Amino acid sequence: MIQQARAERLTTWDGWQDLSAQADDLPLSPIEQHILRALTCHDTDEAAARSVNVSVRKFRAHIAGLMARLGASTRLQAALRAKERGWL
Repeated sequence: MIQQARAERLTTWDGWQDLSAQADDLPLSPIEQHILRALTCHDTDEAAARSVNVSVRKFRAHIAGLMARLGASTRLQAALRAKERGWL
């Protein structure tokens, strides 16, 4: 019974990993494209956020989401990985 429960959890976990991998393959949304371009074109978060007409807090949240999606721990790494994927 315990082994069956473990097997069910592993199956569920594998399903989540598959969904996560599929989400990584999805194209960028229009706002993600704008955020990524703004990140590479502006010196400060404030200027970048203004250029896409969002608050600094929302801009940083978008950057955090993109970094997680790219598996990047720094913004530079995120930009490089985005370039490798053809997002930039």
